[in-house]
Amino acid sequence: MTPSHDRSQRSHGSTLLLVLWTISVTTLIVIALQLSAYRQASEGRQTLGRVRAKWAARAGVEAVIAYVGWDTESEFSYNPDQFAIDLAEIAMSEEDELNQATYSIGHSEYGERVDGPADAHAKYNVNRMTDDHWWLLSDLLEDGLDEEMVASITDWMDGDDEVTEGGAEGEFYYFMPYPYEVRNGRVGSLMELELIKGIDPIRVRGEDWNLNGLLEISEDDGDLTWPNYDNFDGKLDAGWSRYLTTRSRAGGWADSGQPRVDLAGAETDEIVSRLDVDFVQAQALTTFAGGSGASLAQLIATPLSELVSSQGDNNNQQQGQTPPPSDLTDNQLRLVLAEATIRNNEDGMPGKLNLNTCDYDLLQFLPDVDLTLANQIDFARSVTPFASLLDLADRIPDLEPEQIVQLAEVADVRSNVFVIASTGTADPGRTSVELVVTIDRSSLPIRIVEYMER
Repeated sequence: MTPSHDRSQRSHGSTLLLVLWTISVTTLIVIALQLSAYRQASEGRQTLGRVRAKWAARAGVEAVIAYVGWDTESEFSYNPDQFAIDLAEIAMSEEDELNQATYSIGHSEYGERVDGPADAHAKYNVNRMTDDHWWLLSDLLEDGLDEEMVASITDWMDGDDEVTEGGAEGEFYYFMPYPYEVRNGRVGSLMELELIKGIDPIRVRGEDWNLNGLLEISEDDGDLTWPNYDNFDGKLDAGWSRYLTTRSRAGGWADSGQPRVDLAGAETDEIVSRLDVDFVQAQALTTFAGGSGASLAQLIATPLSELVSSQGDNNNQQQGQTPPPSDLTDNQLRLVLAEATIRNNEDGMPGKLNLNTCDYDLLQFLPDVDLTLANQIDFARSVTPFASLLDLADRIPDLEPEQIVQLAEVADVRSNVFVIASTGTADPGRTSVELVVTIDRSSLPIRIVEYMER
């Protein structure tokens, strides 16, 4: 074999290796580009699915806001039973209502899932709690409270810097590893309770670690994932959050869909037309409302004529210039409770407990309510929800008017604040996004007071 022939073979061999190397590198580059393109496409589909799922969930929120707004301004008589039914009906989107997307809204009652938004007034507002209420709560829980916890809660919420025995004020929190100030006022959220000496998140949240009011897979799998203390029984044990809230608000619009008429400041003609009373009764209501400490609840137990005369009104009556007012009829009193206010004195105050929707256990939080009366209230509301506090007198004969007055200070039959846990699911990928939105209709337009996205 000639040397030139050997060189030719070596040259051809090198060329072949170069070609094979080039093909290999090119193949790797193509594979890398394909993987990158696939990953980007997959991320794009996930992003698209998440965006569509978010807006599907928001559609559920807007559906509830629209209905609650309509109900608030509706001139029809308040029907709590129909209100609950209607909210449940819009809790899930209709098939094909949203293009390749759906939403569902739910919450938990007695540990079980229920369709529709949660009523914040079904829970007792922390900012209305007394020491007695905290001890009642302790009796409802498997892991109750001790004296130091109750004292620390009192110190957190009171307006002074004096330390209750076993409690803690500003100095204690100042020397924490990550110091913060004591509130010395109303609690802003349930999570804030976890800042108080001796109170840990497990007590407040129970299994509901994300505080959305629903049982998640991770909250019902034993010790597989956090929270690793759930009991894997298919029911939500929500700890304190089952019974307590900070979101409910008192006040609100009248049942007729109008702003409430202020008895202390409205013209007599407006009171006559809105409350279906005569001129003398309207004047008497204005006089009564002008007195110190006047509240609408007093009209339940005490006739209007007595309330006015007890205020020493007036020389006109004593001189016979103005006839004494007729006492309010049952229908007139219902209108006064549903349509009136006194100096809007409840606006912005912590919300009252809704007798129609509250947990049975919370009935014992009400003043002078024993087990017998709690059972009577529970049975009566299960037959037909209360449309007015006066329904209590009609349907529970043993209940004295004075007891209803006491109940009216902390309880009502209508709610202003609702928590909407709306989960949107959408293609591609059946991606899910949850929105937890708290809405308040105590004033219009309806306000979103809290918004969380998961």
